[in-house]
Amino acid sequence: PNRKEPQRSARWGADPPSGTESGFHWVNANTEQAHLLYGISAPVQSSRERVISIMLQQYLGGGMSSVLFDQIREKKGWAYTVYANAVHFLDASLFIVYAGVQTEKIPDSMKVIQKELKKISRSGVPAAELSRIKDSLIYSFQLSLESSESRMMAISSSELFYKKDMSFKNYEKLVRSIKSSDLQKLMLRWISVGKQTVLVMAKKPRVKKDLKILQESYVAMTGVSIIFNK
Repeated sequence: PNRKEPQRSARWGADPPSGTESGFHWVNANTEQAHLLYGISAPVQSSRERVISIMLQQYLGGGMSSVLFDQIREKKGWAYTVYANAVHFLDASLFIVYAGVQTEKIPDSMKVIQKELKKISRSGVPAAELSRIKDSLIYSFQLSLESSESRMMAISSSELFYKKDMSFKNYEKLVRSIKSSDLQKLMLRWISVGKQTVLVMAKKPRVKKDLKILQESYVAMTGVSIIFNK
């Protein structure tokens, strides 16, 4: 980020800062596999949509039953590690998808990721999957309140981030109120804004034919050319 620009103070429920830059960055590194990272600005900590982004995280890459884990690792065998993560702060948040793949499988992996994101933006998440994710979030929250220390942290976090008591009943009510269409709308907004950022750390391809394939694939997906960083 440009540190000369004035820092915006945190506002409850505010959208993330508008300075996010899209693009495709390739860091040339002597690694055994390619580290593929797909990221986009996400709802901030105090927003209701924070929970929606967590549900998308669980659906896309929250474990062995997640969509991308199944598609990229189990069915294709392209990667050992595949996951999604939503990181939330007061004035800026991030939603990421990570996969460790062979360099030649980066375009194919990106296509799978884009395909699943677009599928959500069109039809949301299947009812059975959404129900499973809701139960998982609610039961996890309930278990986190079993010790005095964790309960104290939950109360203090509620006051700091939400300015209200986020009790178990309130959290359960919030999670149960979210519909598949809410996930669909958030994903559609993410894709429509076009602020996706892709980072790859791997050896730079030396064959011109491979470079051309990469360039064409990335331009088609992100609308920008690759930036190779030494």
